[in-house]
Amino acid sequence: MFGLAKQRERLVNLESAVGAKIFGALPEGRRREFFCHTPTEWFWHEEWTDEYGLAKRQTVRYIVSGGQVIKKQVGQPNTVLAGPELKNFTRATRKYLREVKREIYGQ
Repeated sequence: MFGLAKQRERLVNLESAVGAKIFGALPEGRRREFFCHTPTEWFWHEEWTDEYGLAKRQTVRYIVSGGQVIKKQVGQPNTVLAGPELKNFTRATRKYLREVKREIYGQ
């Protein structure tokens, strides 16, 4: 069982690195992840240092449920994606799936 957990973690890390690239180049000192955790749960995470040298991070969890996408962030009310934000999320997830299949799984 431990071996399967390590293998899954390795694949998530590989997929996340592919997902990070679909949003374009990162400025120096930033780290980004974007990945599909389960078929109904996606994560976007970014870390950086601000102009005062303080470490910053932001994580957004997206839950796909009942024909809608719910955006969850700590300290923020949950929102249902709509309009341009929903369109961007849909484009990003499609590109992610296409690139992960190509780059990691050779499809």
